[in-house]
Amino acid sequence: LDVRGHGDSQVRDDALTTKTTFLDCVWDLHTTLQATVPDLPDRELIVMGHSMGGRVTLLHAVTDGVTTPAHIWLLDTVPGSISGSVQNVLNVAQQVAADASKATLKRKELTQYLVDEHGFDIGLAMWLASAYDPQLERKFQFDLTVAQQMV
Repeated sequence: LDVRGHGDSQVRDDALTTKTTFLDCVWDLHTTLQATVPDLPDRELIVMGHSMGGRVTLLHAVTDGVTTPAHIWLLDTVPGSISGSVQNVLNVAQQVAADASKATLKRKELTQYLVDEHGFDIGLAMWLASAYDPQLERKFQFDLTVAQQMV
């Protein structure tokens, strides 16, 4: 399941006028589970989330009206409130997406640019560079507008 505005998910037509929230993503997960696992209430549910999907997984576990998972697995997820560093990463991503000269950079070059010019640690720079695809209209494997709305 791709979270709204990420991976191959479609961005809603009203994404620019209607803010996407984490709770919207929780209900997307719940609706998807209900549609794909008919006997969901009788099964032991294990939910795994990666990165922002992990935040959705955590919120799903404590939301009334959804099936509570028996187990949660989180990968590269930082619990708690969203820090200013997330906003900084999104701002830098916006700059990269808007800068046509970055479209010619290979991932390794973009990684080095992010380290040298923006002070990213190597892991964060590699992650952001791996999500960059100048062939995509939105330039990243996630929609920056949706991501900005959620922070």
